[in-house]
Amino acid sequence: MKDFTLYFLLALLGLSFQATLFKGIRPDFMLILVCCYSLRHGQNKGMAYGALTGFLIDSVNGFILGPNIFSKFIAGFLVGLIREKVFYWNIVLNTIVIIALSLLDIFIVRICFDIFSGLPINNTPLEVLIFQIFYTSAFSLIMYPFFNHGDEGKKFNLRGAVR
Repeated sequence: MKDFTLYFLLALLGLSFQATLFKGIRPDFMLILVCCYSLRHGQNKGMAYGALTGFLIDSVNGFILGPNIFSKFIAGFLVGLIREKVFYWNIVLNTIVIIALSLLDIFIVRICFDIFSGLPINNTPLEVLIFQIFYTSAFSLIMYPFFNHGDEGKKFNLRGAVR
């Protein structure tokens, strides 16, 4: 519970930084936090944390409630699923997963906006999306040592605990 409270406070802090420090193209701090939390605590808790962070994003945006909830929920699910299949987690795998999840997150949110709000999904240039993915992966590389506390290369058992 203490870890969840810490990650919840980090989500609030990350959302604040994301909204105030970055104008235009922004890294997705919430996606990085969902990935780290799911990696540490497993699929079910990762999905719940992903849905919570998605709810925070959607409630702050104030436009449509749901696209970020769904995309971060899926991110928590996929990281938990990948973690059960991979024995050694390292920074390279972490970066690849963050890039793939960033692509998926952008795709899900844009499709949901198109379906539920009628906003066209082609209004953002491709370069902006590429830079957003690049910034998110760069920040995940910076944050990796802080969130993985020496877990690099350690084995995960099937229940997810670090051995």
